[in-house]
Amino acid sequence: MKRLAAFVAALGTNLTFVASMAHVFSAFALVAFLPSWWTVAAIALVAGVKEFVFDAREESPKQTFADNLLDWSGYLAGGFLAAWHFGILKL
Repeated sequence: MKRLAAFVAALGTNLTFVASMAHVFSAFALVAFLPSWWTVAAIALVAGVKEFVFDAREESPKQTFADNLLDWSGYLAGGFLAAWHFGILKL
């Protein structure tokens, strides 16, 4: 993990940003492969349970509520961006 952190630092970014983008892109990919409102709703629900129940209890190092909220908001952002991109959400 130290090598990865050093590599990312050398790129000029931090691991929090990389982790946030991973949450966004994974949700975007799920909606891209299953484009429907049910997918977006399932992402919001399952990601919420994963972040606020499982990760809050099991993840090491211990996660704070703010960490879990940041991760969950990444899932939501990716899901809604994909819904907008693929025309599921019309603004």
